[in-house]
Amino acid sequence: MSSAEILLHLTLPALEKLYLQLNIDETAFLHFLIRSSPPLRFLQLDSRATALSPALVKCLQTMHSLTELETHCRTECNWDILDTLTATPALLSNLQNIAVHGRTQSPEGYQRVVDFLASRRATIRRLHLAGDDARAFFEDVGPAVREFGEEGIDIIVGP
Repeated sequence: MSSAEILLHLTLPALEKLYLQLNIDETAFLHFLIRSSPPLRFLQLDSRATALSPALVKCLQTMHSLTELETHCRTECNWDILDTLTATPALLSNLQNIAVHGRTQSPEGYQRVVDFLASRRATIRRLHLAGDDARAFFEDVGPAVREFGEEGIDIIVGP
């Protein structure tokens, strides 16, 4: 039985934590979320993808109670998640903690982190950047995010 078939049979209205590998049928996942309407507080996405799909954005739109999001990327970090959250303040509006695991060192990533923190400064309490090159990344972006730390946002770099 595939993950999509399992999701077609599950209804979990009390689900608060979900660990998800993104090799599933996103349409089946969306129907599961709509049917269950769970009060998700924590979501971990483990992906090989380098882009955020429109179907996954629709799934995130159903997660009004989500306060913690963790992404694990097998390759270059999926900066799309930060871009989408920056551009769409109503999406995951209760998000307080976000962790991004994967290769972080890319020139465009620096500004994306700063833009995300600026757009969510009223609600974000913690940003965790993890990956083999996270410390080098932070050396470059550190001065730009220091003001967010002074405002009370915990910025964690490393494993």
